[in-house]
Amino acid sequence: MIEEGGDALSQRVSVQGATPEVLSTTEVSLRDADGTTQLRMHGLAAWDAEGKALHAGFRVQGQEVWIDADTRDAVWPVTLDPFYSKPVDEIVGGYEIGRAHV
Repeated sequence: MIEEGGDALSQRVSVQGATPEVLSTTEVSLRDADGTTQLRMHGLAAWDAEGKALHAGFRVQGQEVWIDADTRDAVWPVTLDPFYSKPVDEIVGGYEIGRAHV
């Protein structure tokens, strides 16, 4: 769901099977019942039609992650582009990657 209003744009991401936790305005962790991070949302970028960077951040309400952007003086359309990553705890080619040592 996307909500536009005045000087802001908000996009809702509903989460099932994990608990979202805000680590900062620029990072959200999605944790399973054991508290293990299963997915991270971070590296959020937002820009307008002219390529102007917009201030944006994450917030959590219950099981929903909201991406909010300040669209004051923005030229539409506006792009919200979060990065999603999954921790990797596996050995590949004899080297451990992800949260472990390489």
